[in-house]
Amino acid sequence: MITIKDIAQYTNVSVSTVSKALNNKPDIGKETKKKILEIARKHNFTPHAFGKALKKQTSENIGVLFCRDLHSLSGNPFDSRVL
Repeated sequence: MITIKDIAQYTNVSVSTVSKALNNKPDIGKETKKKILEIARKHNFTPHAFGKALKKQTSENIGVLFCRDLHSLSGNPFDSRVL
């Protein structure tokens, strides 16, 4: 699995520059951005969700608790759709 540090080494730019390119920030050159995105695509780069959550200090996830005593979700179409 490739990381932004690896992409930075391949393109000879800083990790910060790679991050800016991947997050579509305007303060990066078009050629540099193109080169970074090509390498990311070539190596099937996907951002690490846990790492992004640590950086942003939020995960944007919602937890759901299920209780055994209550009716099944499969038996109630409304609950299933809401989830």
